[in-house]
Amino acid sequence: MQETEYAILELFRKNPNVEVSTTDIVKSIESEEYSKVTEALDDRFTSQQKLKAAKRLKAQLHRKVLYYLNKLVSDSIIHVSREGKKGEKFFVLTLEAGEEMTLSRIRRRPITIVKPNMPAMPIEGYEQKGIIHRLEAPTWIDRLNSIIIDCGMLEESSQANKTINTCFLNINDALCLNNFEKIISKDVTSAITF
Repeated sequence: MQETEYAILELFRKNPNVEVSTTDIVKSIESEEYSKVTEALDDRFTSQQKLKAAKRLKAQLHRKVLYYLNKLVSDSIIHVSREGKKGEKFFVLTLEAGEEMTLSRIRRRPITIVKPNMPAMPIEGYEQKGIIHRLEAPTWIDRLNSIIIDCGMLEESSQANKTINTCFLNINDALCLNNFEKIISKDVTSAITF
């Protein structure tokens, strides 16, 4: 396995749930050369010759990476998820949630890619579109999404404070305090700090 293939697989090993475009792969693998290309393309005062050379180099980098991506597609390691603007391809792992893949044909040590179990929630579509981002993704599945605390069942504000602090450690989305006015009415004279 070539170094380029290994670098592509490292991208997917680091984040197995991600959908990656060809351009993103080129940017991460050939970062030095790609930065030269973008520098030349973004400069308004670049001569026509340099502009053509930069476009040619960009196309060469894409073809080089696409060669290895197509090899990985033919080996059923990744597959094309969709095509974007101007025919740009987006790739994802062929693994299902909870599956593991070990590739040992590389010169270095074997690379193991594990696709973790992720809850089937509407959030995933928005995450892949880039609208939202999960914070602390490795602990996402171990934590609750939201919880409702019925404050009518709590005796005083200090007990509510302890309960809320405990809940924040285990919840990754929302905390609802139902009937919160009952705690306030019970404890009007004392200072309430949350």
